Amino acid sequence: MGEPVELIHLGARVPVWMSNEISKIFNALGIDKSDVIRDALKSYIEAVNAHSCPNCGVVNDSDAKFCKACGHGLDGESQKELENLLKDISNDPKKLAILLRNARELKE
Repeated sequence: MGEPVELIHLGARVPVWMSNEISKIFNALGIDKSDVIRDALKSYIEAVNAHSCPNCGVVNDSDAKFCKACGHGLDGESQKELENLLKDISNDPKKLAILLRNARELKE
């Protein structure tokens, strides 16, 4: 059934022999394995939070300006830009009609 594996951190699976070697190196250097796991997890959580939507929590691409799930701006500037655009469209019946027509065409 394949080589036994041990969960190291953040879902990374490596063969037991490699895990044992890594542990030996950590021990020789005086590094606590739990410190490495904690630091890696902290870095992972920070990276996820940096790209999470403040409105719905979905993780987005690092270069995204708007949430792929709810459309909310991922930073204050993007959200303000979206709100200004929506105000502009809602105050202009012609722009609103164009937007609705385009949305219907995309749906079809």
